[in-house]
Amino acid sequence: MIKSSDYSPEHISCPSYVSKAGAELFGVINEAGKVSYLKATIMVDNTFVEEAKTGRQAESRFRFSGKCITNGCLHWDAGTGTCVLIDKLIGIINQPVSQSLQACPIRQKCRWFLQEKELACANCSDVFRNGESEFFEMS
Repeated sequence: MIKSSDYSPEHISCPSYVSKAGAELFGVINEAGKVSYLKATIMVDNTFVEEAKTGRQAESRFRFSGKCITNGCLHWDAGTGTCVLIDKLIGIINQPVSQSLQACPIRQKCRWFLQEKELACANCSDVFRNGESEFFEMS
């Protein structure tokens, strides 16, 4: 497991970010409820945020990343210097690592990948922000 002290914190991205100007769009939730990853991220601007407010919440249709704020996040464990959300999600989703991972445009700077490597990736495509509460209610 890689801790925050092992990597430059200003470059680590949270893969469970909100829709706001400055965020990076990196995936779209498909009809099966899984994330289809983009080939490259798209920087979100105010126009996107306003358009995405129509219909369901943007976070239930898209995946965004943004700067991991460590101590400013309720999923941060200052004692271990890790994000506990990915550990909870791995425990609930429990997908094993497959032979090949989907291409992901944020993998090299992703908090979850830096901590849990391929196991985080194996469970990531089942996660979307508004679905997190449903996962926790089921467990």
